[in-house]
Amino acid sequence: MLLLACVGLGFFGRCANVHAQADSQPRVNVLVLADGDLQIDKTLAKQLKQENIHFVAGKLSDPLNEQMLKSFHMVLIADYTGPSMSYLLKKYVQNYFNIQQNLKLIDRYVREGGSLFFSPIYGDVQGALAYTQMLKPYGVSVLPYQIRDHEHLYVRERGNARPDEYGWTTNISKHPATEGVKQIVFSQTMFRWDDMYSNPVIRLHDKAWQPLVTSMPSAVAARGFDYARWETIEEQSPVIAAVRDVEKGRLGVLSPCHYYTFTKPYDDPKHGWIRESHTGRIDGSFMDKGIEGHPSDGRKLLINMFRWLADTARKQNIGQYDAQQYAALPKPENAPTPDFLLHWDTQKNPNWHKMFVGARSQFSDGTGTIAQYAKAAKDAGIGMLYMTETFEHFDPKQWDTYRQACADASDDTVKVMAGLDIPDPYGNRYLLLNSPIFPQPFMLTADGKAMLKSHYLALTFPNGIVIAHRPSTSPLPEELLKHFQGISVFTYRDG
Repeated sequence: MLLLACVGLGFFGRCANVHAQADSQPRVNVLVLADGDLQIDKTLAKQLKQENIHFVAGKLSDPLNEQMLKSFHMVLIADYTGPSMSYLLKKYVQNYFNIQQNLKLIDRYVREGGSLFFSPIYGDVQGALAYTQMLKPYGVSVLPYQIRDHEHLYVRERGNARPDEYGWTTNISKHPATEGVKQIVFSQTMFRWDDMYSNPVIRLHDKAWQPLVTSMPSAVAARGFDYARWETIEEQSPVIAAVRDVEKGRLGVLSPCHYYTFTKPYDDPKHGWIRESHTGRIDGSFMDKGIEGHPSDGRKLLINMFRWLADTARKQNIGQYDAQQYAALPKPENAPTPDFLLHWDTQKNPNWHKMFVGARSQFSDGTGTIAQYAKAAKDAGIGMLYMTETFEHFDPKQWDTYRQACADASDDTVKVMAGLDIPDPYGNRYLLLNSPIFPQPFMLTADGKAMLKSHYLALTFPNGIVIAHRPSTSPLPEELLKHFQGISVFTYRDG
């Protein structure tokens, strides 16, 4: 009985000591703003609560105000994907404008002393464009490439399934946020074939940034092909974690996708897949377990970053979150939204716009300049002009010049959008409209004149509009047409 009592006292003493250590640390209140269905892992939330770091869940699409934001030391955004085709649907329109309004409020909140922690949801093209637009004021961008380090590569075979691939780095800068951090293990796995990666590349453009964790000198920014082949895009050592001051506030960025950090950091997904993402076995690889012979200090890095980011908010008396007081705050109204976007199908006497699709300029096998086409469209009362340059006759080196010419020719009366008319090997033709990116070489036939596979068009241009335009004698199966945003319909004057 005496022994049992002593053991019990020892156990409760250790528990009391843990709580005392947590209570001795200043409290950190974190508002987690999800664009999708992101939920913080329960084990992680419990671990961080023991460190006096507390999460409160919110929606990035629900309207916020200054008082709500300043209840927290920092805001965490880890699943923002930006506007996509779904935002053309009426139910998403209000969400889009709320998010844009909230991002402006968050920017002001940071500059007045709050902090923002950003981590990407996926390393894909759509995400990279959205992240870069959001983070542009802070001098940082996200590229749709993977951090690859073949000299620091650990491969765990899975039999018939795709192997897990990890990397590690000991390239740690001295900083309060890296105290006790000696090594970080990260995934080198390709999530999905269409340029989707587990650890995208963060590029710092401002000297105010302080890299905390950088990949080893042998690491590069790479693009993957069908999970197995890799092409080096940039010979550099990509940054994994970094922080900076932003006026009175602070900003932190972390490159590993949220599965490894916030949502499923201790999971062991069946066959190494979560939904359509090939994550490999996660199982604390970033947080603490690491891989064979290489432990990881990821959780320690997170805790340190959270505390360092929160310090500046505390000095500005920001972050005094109280659950009851927060719940009692008046709810902000939705962001102003153009009425025609919400009620276009019920409006009386709507303002119709004329659109013309199909002009070809001297950039391909047409004639005339973009500016001349814009003037002709304006004279004809056309408000939207989509150029469709013939792909086989277009010089890829002119892509940026072409897009800039379209932007320069646009004004308040006419918008000119860059576009391409692309064939596949069977003679079917497709329209790619308003895409910010040009088709990559791996998507094309050997001569670079046609799209090798139609699904490259359907699935790898998320910010463009892709149209099944003109079938040949070998048309697409109708089941594949659902992956396109439009289908061209031809009529003939003489039947």
